[in-house]
Amino acid sequence: MSATTASAWLEEEKERLDNLTSFAMRSATEAVSRAGLAFAAEHPGSPFESRTERFLQLARVHDVTVLDAADSSETTQRMVIEYIIALRAPQRET
Repeated sequence: MSATTASAWLEEEKERLDNLTSFAMRSATEAVSRAGLAFAAEHPGSPFESRTERFLQLARVHDVTVLDAADSSETTQRMVIEYIIALRAPQRET
């Protein structure tokens, strides 16, 4: 992959990620604002940032954390969601 091709790919990937989240973030912002609650939305700006770790950092310090559902064809995204759910699930005493 040449530098030009890599730059174009990175730009396309950034645009793809922005498009995937913009509608959900706008909808959530509107719904939460109507309810009169404080709300913060965040989307990593780089396809190389660890979204899982950042999500977990935010989830640990907020009352409610929302993660968009994965498309059925997005195996990696579904694995991340399942990982996060497993980490956040209450532990049962044995």
